[in-house]
Parts: sequence; C-alpha cells; structure tokens
Amino acid sequence: MMPAHRVTTGPTLEKPLQELFEGLAATLAAQHEAQRAEEAHLQARLHVFFAGVAPAVTVAVEAQKALDRVAATNFSVFHYFETNENLVSSIFADLLRPNGSHGRRTAFS
Repeated sequence: MMPAHRVTTGPTLEKPLQELFEGLAATLAAQHEAQRAEEAHLQARLHVFFAGVAPAVTVAVEAQKALDRVAATNFSVFHYFETNENLVSSIFADLLRPNGSHGRRTAFS
C-alpha cells in the first residue's frame, strides 16, 4: 500500500480564504449590530414623538367636535346618495337625530 501524498502546485489558499471569510463574517456582524442599534434609537425617538403628539391630537379632536356643533364640517349631503334608499327620509332622519353627522345636536329638531 502506498502512502497518500499531498500534491501541491503552489502556496496553499486555505489560510487566506479562511481569513477572508472570517473578516467578512466579522464585518457583517458589526454591520448587523450597528443596524440594530440604529433601529432601537429610531424606535425610541418615535416613542417620544408620539407621546408628545397624543395630547395635541386629543385637543384637536375635542376642538373639531366643538366646531362641528357650530359649523357641521363633517356633514355632507353626498353621504345619502346610495342605491335602494329612500333619500328624503334618510336626510330628515339624520337632521332630526341629535348625534347626526351635522354636529348641530338639536338645532333641527
């Protein structure tokens, strides 16, 4: 039986390739960690932003309700235009309903 001989034709590429792939793996890991840190930072900033906006939204909703009681900004006669409906009855029913989309409460009843 003949002993196995390793035939080489030049410098081995095994070590340089291993170093290359280890370097790539380290670079990818560092980029992934940086991306996670950036995402955490952005998430924290968004939380602060929306926490600050929430009270303003509440005030705006209440102001819109008050405005609708005077100006009926959400009221549109086009909401009534649908097929298979008794149009005039629907209009009068909404106008007579204190919580109708006109926002005028009992102004029409």
